Amino acid sequence: MRIAVVAYNHPESTLPLVKHLAKRGHSVDYYYVTYCRYAGSAAFDFGRTMWLPGIYGRNQKCMKRYYDYMESSRVNIYLVVLPPYAQRYLHFLARLQFAFMGIFLKLKKYDIINVVGQNRPLLDLIKRLSPRHNVFTSLHEVTSHYASQTANRGLVEYLSSKKMNVIVHCSASRQRFLEFPGAAADCVHTIPFGVFETYSLFDDLQCRIMPDNPYILNYGTILPYKGVDVLYEAVQILGSRLNGMKIVVAGAGTNPCLAKMARDPRFIIINRYLSNEEIVSLNKRAYCVVCPYKSASQSGIVSTTFLFGKPIVASDVGGFSEYIKNGENGLLVPANEPKALAESLSRLIANDSLYNRLCEGASAFSASADYSWDAIAEKYLNLFYSSSNSLQKAGA
Repeated sequence: MRIAVVAYNHPESTLPLVKHLAKRGHSVDYYYVTYCRYAGSAAFDFGRTMWLPGIYGRNQKCMKRYYDYMESSRVNIYLVVLPPYAQRYLHFLARLQFAFMGIFLKLKKYDIINVVGQNRPLLDLIKRLSPRHNVFTSLHEVTSHYASQTANRGLVEYLSSKKMNVIVHCSASRQRFLEFPGAAADCVHTIPFGVFETYSLFDDLQCRIMPDNPYILNYGTILPYKGVDVLYEAVQILGSRLNGMKIVVAGAGTNPCLAKMARDPRFIIINRYLSNEEIVSLNKRAYCVVCPYKSASQSGIVSTTFLFGKPIVASDVGGFSEYIKNGENGLLVPANEPKALAESLSRLIANDSLYNRLCEGASAFSASADYSWDAIAEKYLNLFYSSSNSLQKAGA
């Protein structure tokens, strides 16, 4: 089978998928969407891109670490370079580029095309394709957690109204998708993530931004729904039960609570974009990770943190409970309740046997029956074969 994976962002979840599809004997072309003069993304360092938009093949010489990671000659990596993101007056060029890319992919005659992302320009690509081309669209976010996502509603509405095949990564996202007009249950498929393996390709030895003393880590883009204000209140309740442990809040973004945290000696604030090496370094040396979210779909924080065998204390919202098993690899708490969060953190800090058990559970996540990449690739292939057979029977 010849498969194309087109990823607008999300390389951390798509690169392992490509690897494990290829391991099963399939030819996979990976198209990663980026911008002029970009050099990398989450768990993916591809080197400086071209000045001009276009589709550029990346050979083994210039992307050796990723071709070595794939362990297969059946993978080809391409960069789809868009006009500079900051130049809004050029956005129409990106839409035009995706429209032409749809024609390009049709001419390549792939058996399966998996489009990953929910950015608005992808709609122009998908409209040039059709169910006849065995198109699957993977959505990380179905409804908005923050204002910028509302622009993507048109893509979701189109997919639901046309009853195109959609892949989501937790049952909460599936339920949200089914609320859209025209959505058909048999067109929405839930397949989870495994751990984000390609973070292990980054060397953190030269970027140790934290001391070896244990700390509780909150990381990722800082947005209102992620609840750093809840974390701040929980720390006030915890008081001396922190046992001298610091709380590290790391990532780009703004929140009024950051100013209060900066004045509290129990917090360490790293308020900027984090490199891949820094994400690895922070996770390796953390005691645990805390996600006090007020709402969620699934979260890539889980798939990153479990790669390093660290437990997570998280709000019981969205898809967290599908990945975090309470008392096995983390602890779940009610959302927006600082006292409950404080009590769970206190319990974890004070109980070594509980902590060790959760670390073992986090480390075992990548080999579990549902969340290993081998099992996930099998689920994708079963879905792809089922779709192909249905089209053949329909005479498509």
